[in-house]
Amino acid sequence: MHKFLLTLLSVSLFYYSNAQTEIDALRYSRNDIVGTARFSAMAGAYGALGADFTTLSYNPAGIGFYQFSELSFTPSFGNMIATSYFGGGRNEDEKYHSNFSNFGYVVSSPKSGNEWKRLNLAFGYNRTANYKKRIFISGENTNTSMIDNFVANAQGNTIGNLNSFTELLAWNTYLFDPLDTIDNGNYISKLNSSLSKKQEKVINSSGSAGEYVFSVGTSYEDRIYMGATIGMPSIDYYEKTTYTESEFSDTAAHLQSFDYSEELTTTGRGFNLKLGMIARLNDWVRLGGAFHSSTYYDMEDEYSTAITAVWNDTLGTMYDPSPFGYFNYELKTPWKAIGSVAINIKKKGLITVDIEIIDYASAKFNSDNYKFSNENAVINSLYTKATNIRLGGEMKYKPFRIRAGYALYGSPYKDNTELDRKSYTFGLGVDKGHFIVDFAYVFSEGSDEHFMYSSDLVDAANIITTSHNFLFTLGLRY
Repeated sequence: MHKFLLTLLSVSLFYYSNAQTEIDALRYSRNDIVGTARFSAMAGAYGALGADFTTLSYNPAGIGFYQFSELSFTPSFGNMIATSYFGGGRNEDEKYHSNFSNFGYVVSSPKSGNEWKRLNLAFGYNRTANYKKRIFISGENTNTSMIDNFVANAQGNTIGNLNSFTELLAWNTYLFDPLDTIDNGNYISKLNSSLSKKQEKVINSSGSAGEYVFSVGTSYEDRIYMGATIGMPSIDYYEKTTYTESEFSDTAAHLQSFDYSEELTTTGRGFNLKLGMIARLNDWVRLGGAFHSSTYYDMEDEYSTAITAVWNDTLGTMYDPSPFGYFNYELKTPWKAIGSVAINIKKKGLITVDIEIIDYASAKFNSDNYKFSNENAVINSLYTKATNIRLGGEMKYKPFRIRAGYALYGSPYKDNTELDRKSYTFGLGVDKGHFIVDFAYVFSEGSDEHFMYSSDLVDAANIITTSHNFLFTLGLRY
């Protein structure tokens, strides 16, 4: 189950809750099919191929195939559509994006008369994920209210010890009352939550992840290719959510509506190492393998919350914001292993397959000020090892290229194996030797679950996401 774990940390004279959960660990451990247009058009099945800049973030041995120096640049644009199902309601929202998916420079240094044919160096940037999305969830609930979650978390805590990002806000806007006449940590909701109410949530996120890469590679007699990449990944994520309850059947409470809003800005800078090898068995078959170390991020969160409650009696509109929250911590994302095979078909085309193993349960949070024992335990119990499969093909009609691909990303969840992601890709290219123009279209779809609040109190909303991404690569060889 997805559990949004709130942990109290003492800072100065008030408490704040850290916002790092298993959802964040999963988000920053997943990659999209982005990069160069050729790589994207073949669904990222590039582990046994080479001479494409995005391979430096997958199998760096691909740099050994470059026989010329090359400069490449890839702008992209597209949209993401999220359809939610909750409480008998179906809602759809859409968000557009445009960015740079890749820019890179490769320097090839041939070594004539040597078994080691060349030593190639490269540096640049590959985007790895896009976070621009808007989700709208709306439906009826006759069982529980978010107020029940506030009350459950408040129990046993006196007013002075309530969480200033959640329960204290609900107390200050009169959403729950003391059960007794003394402050002994016993509370009761102002609302009869078993009666009908409308629940809505808007999740608006933006940002992206990518990495600066510094790679070196070589080839031995044009049979064995080896490479290494030092990655310096970065994360920039922003999310604003607004949860609303309204249209209450319980008119005796005099509550017209209330909103709980959250705002989060996350930045991360990290380090990883990738090693790869490709063996050209003959003119027809190539085998590839790569290993990615875990990425070690230094992360920073800035966040705030607020509650607005509208009452039909003398209370009127009550508003209470939280203090400003800041937390610095570390995140280790899972390692990866990739095996690949590529088959050339009479130099008229090729077929390639990648199989990738990633253990989402190995992600971990850490901090000098907090141990993250509960959060890491949830990650380990919720997630599992997943297998990702990417298939790609290319047909050559000089100077034109026609490409297509398919990718299946296995579910990271132990108990929800159906929550996978699929991508269908297509592309065209023109290779004039010293000048390259490539185009790619990527259609992706996936499913996930989202809990409006505690998974112990409310059913999950089912989220279906589809995206359309268009990429254009311009390359210059010399």
